[in-house]
Amino acid sequence: MTVIAMQITLIVFTTAVVLACILIFHKLGKILLATQQVKDDVTATRRECMALFPQLHALAALEKKLDLPQPLPPMRGWAGSPDFLLTVADAILSRKPGTVVKCSSGVTTLVDARCLQLNNSGHVYSLEHDKSYGEKTEKMLQQYGLEEWATILHAPLIPRNGETPWYDDNALPENLEPIEVLVVDGPPYDTAPLARLPALPRMLPRMAKSAVVILDDAAREAEREIVRRWRQLAPDFSVNYLHHEKGCAVLER
Repeated sequence: MTVIAMQITLIVFTTAVVLACILIFHKLGKILLATQQVKDDVTATRRECMALFPQLHALAALEKKLDLPQPLPPMRGWAGSPDFLLTVADAILSRKPGTVVKCSSGVTTLVDARCLQLNNSGHVYSLEHDKSYGEKTEKMLQQYGLEEWATILHAPLIPRNGETPWYDDNALPENLEPIEVLVVDGPPYDTAPLARLPALPRMLPRMAKSAVVILDDAAREAEREIVRRWRQLAPDFSVNYLHHEKGCAVLER
């Protein structure tokens, strides 16, 4: 074999080795990525399972407390989580309020109405800016036989003097008794920055001296900022943060 032929053979062999190494490293990279993805999926699954257990426990307690003839509608996601609904139910059942106001409507309104029915007194008024969603809540209340304990008020979001848009709370009855329980889980987060900030300023003049405010999604920084501003406005309210799935802040005075 000539020197040139040997050189060509060496070049071909070296190229083949380099290509083989590149292929091996490429395969190893894909294996590492796949392994990391599996690890991330396992971590996410473990986290979800850990979050699910307390929700199942809260749901069981809530179902027993409400003693409805049929199961509650689906929760979590946009709807309140079972732990939040259980907190709301406990507040209404223990305080026996005459007037409950709910910012938004849905499963929480159903829970409010059932608790008032169990108390055999009181009424819940839900401010709902989405008319079609409000109609769905009305049908749900009828399905559970709770329509006499709740009123869904169509209340579009209205900007006032450049402030955060808020429900048209003129929809509330003029002769409304002082609000003893205010449940805030609307408007939706993406409606405006600090979308739920107006709840306390707008409702404070209508609230009873011993009122309680229950704010959902309090794990979010926006809601934390809202609570800070509420405390500045009404320092006589104490705040208790509950470790719920989406966070919950309970303000009492």
